[in-house]
Formats: sequence, C-alpha cells, structure tokens
Amino acid sequence: MQGPACSAAPPRPLPLRERAFPRATLGCPVLDDLLHGGLPCGSITEIVGESGVGKTQLCLQACLSVQLPRERGGLEGSSVYIYTEGDPPVKRLCELVERRVRRQLSHGSLPPLDNVLIDCDIASPKDLWVCINQLPNVIKGSSMRMPVRLVMIDSVANVFRDVSDRPTVTELKERTSMMFRAAAVLKELADRHNLAVLVVNQVADTMQGVNEELQSSGRGVLPSLGLAWSNCVNTRIFASRTGQGLDASRKLQILFSPHLPPAACEYQIRPEGVVGLRTK
Repeated sequence: MQGPACSAAPPRPLPLRERAFPRATLGCPVLDDLLHGGLPCGSITEIVGESGVGKTQLCLQACLSVQLPRERGGLEGSSVYIYTEGDPPVKRLCELVERRVRRQLSHGSLPPLDNVLIDCDIASPKDLWVCINQLPNVIKGSSMRMPVRLVMIDSVANVFRDVSDRPTVTELKERTSMMFRAAAVLKELADRHNLAVLVVNQVADTMQGVNEELQSSGRGVLPSLGLAWSNCVNTRIFASRTGQGLDASRKLQILFSPHLPPAACEYQIRPEGVVGLRTK
C-alpha cells in the first residue's frame, strides 16, 4: 500500500480556453510571437531536442525574463530552476544577467540572481518527487519578495529514463506512476498560483525508416519518455538543428498545443542569448 506521500489525484483537465492566462516573455519578440506572447501560465510547456540545441539556454533566458516589469512582457516574478544534469550553468546565467536584464529591471529591485532559486541535488524520480512536493512552501515563502511565476525542470528525461538494461515490470510501473503524479502536482500548482511550468526533454534516435517525421542533425528522432509523458504536457516545442559548427541552423517548431497553431521559426544562440530570426 502506498503511503500518503505517494498518493495523488490523476492529472485533471484544465479549462485553458475558458480563462485568460498571462504569459511570460522569453526576451525576444520573434520567440514571443511564435508563442503568441510568451510562456503561458496555468499549464506545462515542454521543450524537446537533442543535446547542444539550446534548451538550457532558453531556460536561463526565461528565468531572467520573467523578472522584467509587465510593460516589458515580464511577470515581475522569481523562478525555481530544478536542474538534474549535474552542475548548474551558473556562469552562463551570470553572463546573461550582464548582457540582457540588469538595465531593464525596475529601480530598487533585488539583484537578478537573487530571484532564481536553483535546486540541483536531483538524481532519481524520488528526489524529483520530494522537490516538487516542497514547491508549495517555496511559493508561499516567496510572497515577501518577487512571487514565483515560473518553475523549470531541466531535464525530466535525465530523471525518468531507464538506467538499467532490463527494468522489471514493477520498476516501469513505479516510474510511470511517479511521472504522472509529478505532472499532476505541477499542473495543479500552475493553475492555482497562475504560474508557468517549463520542462526540458531529450530525444532518442529512431530506427532508419521508422517514424522519421522529426529530424535533427540529419537523423530521425523521437521525444524521450514515450507516449505516457507526452500526455502529461500541454504544449510541446521541438528544437532541432541542421548542420554543424558555424553553418548550423536551428529551428523551434510547435508540435502540439491547445492554444497555438502549428508554427516554426529559426533562431540563433548568441552571447546575449537565444534570438529568433524573422522570415524574409
């Protein structure tokens, strides 16, 4: 029998079309146009793509842009960055602070890094479950400073993917169950506190000739964690790359969303962050 900490209601549908949720800018007009204003509050947005395509760069940019004044597209809020890939990219975050947001913040506001809460001690599904269940207290405790308006997990795949060659049926069931419970809590928090949730997912190569609809670096790929996780997110954005080095081009593509039509835009990773490119 599962204890209280392991029981949670299954994900419930949220009336996205019946409520007007605010959106948090990504700090780039082209990217904001792709998302019809930015990251939507009240739901889970996923960015999926191969390593090196810029997923973490987008997360860092989002956790700074959400602090901006509302007249600049921000939500005047702080962020929680749950990083599962080892040492968090704090150096790059500091670079973005200097290049992007310091001059745009309201006079008298806290230093930008003080509004980014980072948790990087996450190595297993249970670690992530404990962390997610601490979020209500973190959100409540933020009321005296900038309220939490963005929660990010980078990445969910690193926590939930199979690490053993032959997982047992019980292990697979436990992993899937915890994945559903984590998504349910995140959706509930997003809805109740009117905040945005951004999660990063990885891709796996497909067999040649098998479902090669998604292409990145010249090969067919599929989002990690399968159909079970796909049903946990509201919006999926695919980040892909063509070519290598200086000749590489990158593209963001809306794969599915209840409030966005299919669309895409190319982008570049520059010293000042991720910049979308206008179509000529």
